Amino acid sequence: MYRRVFSLVFALAVVIVAAQEKQVRQSAEPQTAATDSKTDEPVVEKFRVSGDPVSTPQMVAGSFGPIRCQDGDVLIRPIGANAGPLTSSLVRLSADGKSSLQFDLNTVPELSGKQFLAPVYALDKSGRAYFLVRLINPGNPEKEPLFLVAFSADGSYSWQVELDRTLWPYSLAVFSSGDFLISAMEGAPYERREQNGQQAQRPAKSFTGIFGRDGRLKRSLESAVEEGSVDTNQVAEDKAVIPKLQFGDAVTGPDGYVYLLRSPSEPRVEIWSEGGEQIRVLKLKPAMKDAQAGNLMVTDSALALRFLGPAAKDPKTGASRHADMIWAVYDSTTGEPLHYYDAYSVKGLLACFEREQFTFIVPKLDRMALLRVDIRQ
Repeated sequence: MYRRVFSLVFALAVVIVAAQEKQVRQSAEPQTAATDSKTDEPVVEKFRVSGDPVSTPQMVAGSFGPIRCQDGDVLIRPIGANAGPLTSSLVRLSADGKSSLQFDLNTVPELSGKQFLAPVYALDKSGRAYFLVRLINPGNPEKEPLFLVAFSADGSYSWQVELDRTLWPYSLAVFSSGDFLISAMEGAPYERREQNGQQAQRPAKSFTGIFGRDGRLKRSLESAVEEGSVDTNQVAEDKAVIPKLQFGDAVTGPDGYVYLLRSPSEPRVEIWSEGGEQIRVLKLKPAMKDAQAGNLMVTDSALALRFLGPAAKDPKTGASRHADMIWAVYDSTTGEPLHYYDAYSVKGLLACFEREQFTFIVPKLDRMALLRVDIRQ
């Protein structure tokens, strides 16, 4: 009898251990986004919203560029009657929505009374903000100096330095050392000039480099794809020829590396160290065909991209409808897709991503509100 009971207990223990081992193995296996078994297309989920939007003191207005999350706060560049998209200030909204802080370009003494464009900004881990600012020179676009303008974490102007290259910046990221990675076009791609009696584009090429706080280029970064130059023989008639984009968003990850999005139509993310070493390259599966990727954001274990599809028409009526938009989440180490979300399942198209949580800007009465959606639900 004793032996029989012992045998049963031992057999039960073996079953329990086996089940636990199976559970551990399953939890250790990488989780990937589901795909349709018939079409092999990714299954697009809807965001599951469980909380209510948090009101902020910021009036409802348009906004320019991507928004960012940092320590629960949200940073956005509102635009309106007094601020255009390329001159707007940066506003930091607190996580509880009760207060805001402004990084105002109009407080920079050197910019007072001058025309300027500030297309991109970046944050460091301490909350300091940096803008790339171009002073406008209508008579000679090639002589428009580009400055790096810095603000302290309290919103006050700190310093500025002129860069030693003529660039049309697309993205900016800052390393912990204080050096900066800039992704840009080099040259003046939208300036027309005479060529063989015809109006032609001035050639431009993609450029990525690391600059020091003194504004000097420390090293140019070679990429696996550095095409995208405009053909010098290409004639521009009614509109400028835009070169194929081989550069994209750049953000600093929690690990201190800069993550740089390249070739948005076939997205890959390059991870760079401040010493100019390419740590790895992630080739990402697009969320849909013929879509452009942007709004790169990185957390400890994941990265997020927003995909915008081509202009579409209603198949029944032929009327134009909004282009498909999908938020995709990938493993930041392997590049494996984890989730695809329908962007229109939330009433807010601008979002940032931090700690496995999206924060959307949504309207609430006459104010901006923050709506947080946890993807771990």
